[in-house]
Amino acid sequence: MEESILIQEQHLPGNEAVPPEQRDGAWLQIHWGPEGLEVVTDRIGTIPVHWATQDGRTWLASRLTDLAALMPRTPGPDRIGALSTIFLDNPWGSRTLLEGVSLLPPASRCHFTNPGAAPRCTRYWSPPPVSTAPAGPIEPWLDEAAERLASAHQAGAAGLEASSVAMPVTAGLDSRCNLALHPELSQQARMFHCHDLGNVEWPYAQKIGRYLGRPIERFDSADDMRHAASFDPALGPGDFNIAHWRLVGTARRLAETGSTATIDGFLQDLLFKATFLRDHSREAQVEGQLARMRYNAAALGFAANSEEVRLLTDYIHAAYPEAGSGLDASQRHYLENRSRRLVYNIVRLNQNYLDVRTPALDHALMDFALNLPWELRRGSWLYRRIIHRLDPNLAAIPYDKTGLPLLDPRPRSRGKALARQLRPLLDRAWPGRPFLQPAEGNFARIARRDPTFRQQAAELLAGSEWLPEALHLKDPSSALKPGREMGQAHMDCLGGLLTVATLERSVDRSHPLPED
Repeated sequence: MEESILIQEQHLPGNEAVPPEQRDGAWLQIHWGPEGLEVVTDRIGTIPVHWATQDGRTWLASRLTDLAALMPRTPGPDRIGALSTIFLDNPWGSRTLLEGVSLLPPASRCHFTNPGAAPRCTRYWSPPPVSTAPAGPIEPWLDEAAERLASAHQAGAAGLEASSVAMPVTAGLDSRCNLALHPELSQQARMFHCHDLGNVEWPYAQKIGRYLGRPIERFDSADDMRHAASFDPALGPGDFNIAHWRLVGTARRLAETGSTATIDGFLQDLLFKATFLRDHSREAQVEGQLARMRYNAAALGFAANSEEVRLLTDYIHAAYPEAGSGLDASQRHYLENRSRRLVYNIVRLNQNYLDVRTPALDHALMDFALNLPWELRRGSWLYRRIIHRLDPNLAAIPYDKTGLPLLDPRPRSRGKALARQLRPLLDRAWPGRPFLQPAEGNFARIARRDPTFRQQAAELLAGSEWLPEALHLKDPSSALKPGREMGQAHMDCLGGLLTVATLERSVDRSHPLPED
């Protein structure tokens, strides 16, 4: 007897007969029968499946905390998983924070044929090579891109009532594109902005609100982030870096005040902006990752020849994707590690409170955009023109990255160009100045100055047994430097340290010590 179940978003039509590479949205398919269990993940692997073997049995769960609770013996920390979370934001590939626990790959059919044995996984889809062919005339590309985006968003917003929808308004391109694609929502839905990065985005969001003639509610992420040390990792997969939880409090407050859904621009950045793609060789990209890791490790006192740095050096060399070109390698790395394990985890957190629609998880839109010539994706060249075609007035509002309208050919405004030239000089001559400081996110601000956050974080880190085991740090809470002594490297490490410690706390609670 064979059975199958397809788990997917409710607003999308369910059809188990559709080939997996042609399915839209976030989904997971499970088959079981005489030959064992087969798990099929979607293109991005948006629904995580963690697996482990113990005592001749196989255990699977979408959350690490659940898997730890199911297993007879509590898994300890995976040392490389912990180090990569602290120094690189998150583990790569199939590695997790728990020893002996792995993550199934995206876009794969994974067969579990024998209890207690590892699955056999085969990919059914991979992103196509990045095209470096000349684009030719722009109009045909622009016509089809606008049409495919509109079609994907129409399907993605199916069944939504404008009065129950909350639309994010930011200074970025995804928010602007989504507002232009949904003019009825831009006039009837709730408009909100999550205030996080100093005062960088809010002035631009206000300009968009004035153009639309709509009020924008502003939510401050600091209200929740100051309690980051008490976050429950089970709201996500279990190993999502706490430094990036800034939107979850806003989603909760929106739900508490009447909103039920939102439209998110997930994946549109990779498809049409491609900011993180690199045309350097794979070797040069690996060196960039190594430089970042060593810089962060040095902030916690680890020398370049330390055991921890050597372990991660070998791991980075082995785990960074092999591909036909530097562009292909960086695109695959972004899809499988940043898109899947960072950006979509923000969506997953928000889904605890809202129906978060992600229209760009449309297979036809993905296939079209990933086959665009590189020159159209680089620097969001085509994306800006799509927004201009949809709503020229929205495109005329300056973009926060440049301070200029979207189609202005200059790289940045005079003010931003001057600040870029002056800031390095002022950093040396007057580092504590009250002006022209780089934008400081709320996580950094509260980590440096908020007594509630610092006390809770120090207590959590001081009570960890995993961190000394993984890092050989006698006092992990020493990462909490006072004030400006806590640089960006300390901040990057702190998010990972808290992530490891909060998972440890949850795993310990799932396996309480037996009573005497």
